[in-house]
Amino acid sequence: MRSRWTILAALFVARAAFAFQFESVAAVAPQVSQSLGASLADIGILIGLYFAPGVLLALPGGTIGRRYGDKATVLAGL
Repeated sequence: MRSRWTILAALFVARAAFAFQFESVAAVAPQVSQSLGASLADIGILIGLYFAPGVLLALPGGTIGRRYGDKATVLAGL
């Protein structure tokens, strides 16, 4: 039972770090736009481009995961 809690704690920390990664970009957007001379719309486009691969690969990744198995798909992705 202890290993399950350890795994859950590790997943929680990983997910929190993942969320912080995305939120930190928006938090510093005004400073970045000022230092680079870019508008907030330009920063928004850059953030959208940053998310695009995840959106485009979600459905094919699910299909590949179903066909070859979750473990093989994750290992191939690493």
